[in-house]
Amino acid sequence: MRFVTYQHVDPEAVTALNLKCFNWPLTQEDVETIIKKDDAVPDYFAYYMVEGNELIGQIGIMNIGTATKVGEEVIGGIWGVCIHPKYMHQGKGRKLMERAHEVMEEEGLRIAFLGTGKQLFAHALYLKMGYRDFHNLPTGLRRIRPSQDKHISLRDYGFEDMKAVHEHYRDYCSQCTGFTHRQRNFIEVRRAWTWMAIETPQIFTSDNEVVGYAMFHTKPRTLSILEIVIENEFLGEAISLLEDKHRNDITHTEIKDCVHEDRRGLLSKLGFNVVEPSWETMMVASLDPNLTIEDIQALYGIKTDCFHMTEVDAF
Repeated sequence: MRFVTYQHVDPEAVTALNLKCFNWPLTQEDVETIIKKDDAVPDYFAYYMVEGNELIGQIGIMNIGTATKVGEEVIGGIWGVCIHPKYMHQGKGRKLMERAHEVMEEEGLRIAFLGTGKQLFAHALYLKMGYRDFHNLPTGLRRIRPSQDKHISLRDYGFEDMKAVHEHYRDYCSQCTGFTHRQRNFIEVRRAWTWMAIETPQIFTSDNEVVGYAMFHTKPRTLSILEIVIENEFLGEAISLLEDKHRNDITHTEIKDCVHEDRRGLLSKLGFNVVEPSWETMMVASLDPNLTIEDIQALYGIKTDCFHMTEVDAF
């Protein structure tokens, strides 16, 4: 058994593995696009466990800049952990994680994050390896409401909107810690990760001036809003505009951008049932023996409602 990078495995085997494990046919073209657009992804893309000519497992590592109460902290973001079904329950997942930890420690990273579901078998493994649930991603749901009068308009996102969208995002989370240090082209970066299936983002305007944006996808009978950035006074109108656009295809609207207490309160007033905690969880582990989980919580102000992360930041 040995570890190699993407450039030393059969791309078709990688596609098949990700399709089996995530229902995500990760192609060679996808990999090339992700490496080109996402600054957090190394040129080697990911590590693969192989035995002979057989691909056994995959683990990806990103170097992600985050905001803390004392400045920037580059963390290791673990993504795409999977084992071929034939090799499950043989300790391969632990070996993949140990390899990732070795790489991150060699790069001087102190903190590792990963996203998972509490209902998954892997969650128990991560707990055994020192990870702890760190941040919950609550979800709001409501049946769509009748259309309402609007003071704002809606149109498709275009490349020319990149600067305005980035500025609105920075203003929105300027007082927050967490995953707030995004690339200027973060919408293109997120769309490169095709598993997220983001549809054409929408721009909210008032008198032809950009006042906000939304990123979303549709599921059977449901509009799923991953992130919506706009002044609170226009939030209800913005959601109504999105519902109008898909009214013939949906019965419910789901919103996953409800991290902060004030946003959850406003969504409740708009008829959303906000469920927290959800099954989705962001876990964290310390790679530095002098840094405890409690230290990391304090570093990000996790108990003060200032930590920011939305579904768009998931990996």
